[in-house]
Amino acid sequence: MVSLPQLPFNQSHLFINNEWVESTGSATTTIENPDTGDIIATVPAGTAEDVSSAVDAAYEAFHHGPWVNEYTGSQRRDAINALATLIEQNREEIELIESINTGKPITDARLEMDDAIDILRFYAGYADKVHGRHISPQANPTFEGYTAKVPVGVVAHINSFNYPAMLWAWKVAPALAAGCTIVFKPGPQTPLTTLYFGHLIKQTGLFPPGVYNVVVGGVDVGQALVDNDKVDKVGFTGSVATGKHVIKSTASTRDVRKVSVELGGKSPVMLPKLKAAAERIALGVPQEESTVMGPLIDRRQFERVMDYIRIGKEEDKAELLTGGERAFDHGHWVQPTVFVNVDPKARIATEEIFGPVLTTLVWPAAIFSHNPREIAKFTRALRNGTIWVNTYNILFASLPFGGFRNSGFGRELGEESFEGYLEVKTIITDVTV
Repeated sequence: MVSLPQLPFNQSHLFINNEWVESTGSATTTIENPDTGDIIATVPAGTAEDVSSAVDAAYEAFHHGPWVNEYTGSQRRDAINALATLIEQNREEIELIESINTGKPITDARLEMDDAIDILRFYAGYADKVHGRHISPQANPTFEGYTAKVPVGVVAHINSFNYPAMLWAWKVAPALAAGCTIVFKPGPQTPLTTLYFGHLIKQTGLFPPGVYNVVVGGVDVGQALVDNDKVDKVGFTGSVATGKHVIKSTASTRDVRKVSVELGGKSPVMLPKLKAAAERIALGVPQEESTVMGPLIDRRQFERVMDYIRIGKEEDKAELLTGGERAFDHGHWVQPTVFVNVDPKARIATEEIFGPVLTTLVWPAAIFSHNPREIAKFTRALRNGTIWVNTYNILFASLPFGGFRNSGFGRELGEESFEGYLEVKTIITDVTV
């Protein structure tokens, strides 16, 4: 069994105001290896008081610190690039931590780190290119106007457990490039890479205190972040139900805040020879090169996925083609599972399972075709935020990603994400005075 590397930071502390600090509470959260079920780390379960301290640090850094008030866009660009370089230099260790903490194959962890570094460098390039427009109102030549773009302020980021490093970069990189300050809450099961990035941010020596803060915890920490009146924007990745709650909460505070949510959804694609393909998927120790699929994150998620498989078997709206059982007698492993002849109204067809369960449907979000007319008709008709043609699940830093309706609003990646961390000021001048 591969052991967790010695962490270069104090895992029993939170990262607030560029310092490793103890939580104000005594509760802790155990972090386990999903492959074996063994405990690999213990981290503090943050409190509302910890959140308040982190938000205060971010608020002070934004309103009175040099990050916004003295740094040029070029200086922020250089800081973000320096962070990307440090991640690159430490990537093998971070990838191993990511693989052990999440249970994902080491090959997937490497791809995730590629994306994180690429995204940081992509948005670093935007940091010195924030500009407005000059506008001469045609209705009255005695006035001139221009717009200026300014950072939105203090941002609360609430992340899910499945892509800790990549989704961290999706959120943090554009926010930093825009000049925002951040309080980050990682998924409670997978906080180690997020804390590691705090260590590297401090190591650069280029990020002033309070620009990046991490509070580890569960629902209480997330709620305290959303409810804090000093937070100007909330960025959330997670379930539809929790996303709706976040949206409602941000509208119930003293000031209405910006919010972007990237939520669950079903975006299937039709593939031939499913049974053989599913049964070829190699399960095994995540740190071995030959492993293709890892375990689920924890016991709760394992039981949730097994419940969906049971529903699929009992609901009489689908036929089990392969899989459907526990894979090993240790950890949180589920066999690659395929249901066919699925009723589009079945729960396994309409609800996000978040596990290795595939259902065949008649309305894909990707099309494989060489007919231009068919492709054009498909992409025009489909009400999806992201559509793939002759490929699937391919993402780039330069292209926006997100969904419609219950899959969320706002966009991750691309220029659209960067613009979401900016506000527009309009300045009108009487040129005759």
